[in-house]
Amino acid sequence: MKGILIVLVVIGHTSIRLPYIDLFWFHMPTFFMITGYLSQRWVSFNDTAYLRHKAFQLLVPYLSYSIVLFLFIGYSPLWKYMLKVFLGGTLNITPFSYPFWYVNTLLVALVAFGLIKQLTQSLQLLLIASLYLIVHLMTYWDFHPPVPWGIDNAMGALVFIYIGDKFKVYKTQKWHYSLLCVPVLFTFINKLGGGKL
Repeated sequence: MKGILIVLVVIGHTSIRLPYIDLFWFHMPTFFMITGYLSQRWVSFNDTAYLRHKAFQLLVPYLSYSIVLFLFIGYSPLWKYMLKVFLGGTLNITPFSYPFWYVNTLLVALVAFGLIKQLTQSLQLLLIASLYLIVHLMTYWDFHPPVPWGIDNAMGALVFIYIGDKFKVYKTQKWHYSLLCVPVLFTFINKLGGGKL
């Protein structure tokens, strides 16, 4: 399934368009839902060892690739490049670093979801529904505040991580088929609502 999603990511970044399906509302939500489904434990500030582990796991590749890109391409002054790397998220979008937003967003979303999991079920649902509404309205009005580390994208990612986490109650071996239907549902809701998501 990961391979199919990776192919869809590549198609989504080309000029190929599939009728009725906005691939960005399909493959990225599915990646985040799989994260929610497969995660056995969540980042917690009470468990600093695991927090360090997740940060190390995501930040080392992010920083390593950023250094390698600068050494081989070096298209801007070092201070400007380092500022973009430090700010991360959509503030670090260049022709060469475009995919890096995902790493920043994932780290922020995992830490935030660890905090959300400490709330009651009803508060979790209220917060996730509010985040979905906020992200939908931000996209509809084309409002993208310049926030560091993909915090704006992480708000949307949290919605799908939450959905994936909720799917853990289904023990069927065919869970991935039902999980893949959710992004399709969101795509059609977006199209019917006239949104730009």
